[in-house]
Amino acid sequence: MWAIAIAVAALYTSTEAEIYYQMPFVMPRPFLDKLPWRAASEFYGLIAARNITHRATRQKVQEWGEKYGVKEEMNKFYNKYQKNEEERGKKAIALLENAAKAYREYLALHDDTKTPEQIGADEKKMRYQIPKEYTVFAFASKVANLPSNIWLSDYQKNPILMNYLLS
Repeated sequence: MWAIAIAVAALYTSTEAEIYYQMPFVMPRPFLDKLPWRAASEFYGLIAARNITHRATRQKVQEWGEKYGVKEEMNKFYNKYQKNEEERGKKAIALLENAAKAYREYLALHDDTKTPEQIGADEKKMRYQIPKEYTVFAFASKVANLPSNIWLSDYQKNPILMNYLLS
């Protein structure tokens, strides 16, 4: 029974995907500074490929780093970037969770036992106490009222016009 459990666990972990934080293409990579132009060009050709998975790209980049003798420096750079991005991701998740709580508190400020002046003072106090959370829920409340087709052109938003153009 344990053998089956271990085999299933090994099978699961071997195929488990990793979160990949994509680095901006134009972000400087210090390990490229000491290499010839052709090596850097080859590197950018590898990372610019859009038809292979990130895992395959990482493997090819590792092979490239081995070829040019910068694998250790490159791994150090990417591990630091990955660590920073994981930390940023945790902060973003915490901010979103805290913003949801803060929005509930914000809604509670607006009760009918307070004057508009009191509500305004409470809102101002909240805005200065938790500026990031306040900004997030204020923006989210604006986005919530936008139509779902905001990114479409005016032609695409109008079904009558689209039917006419497509007929």
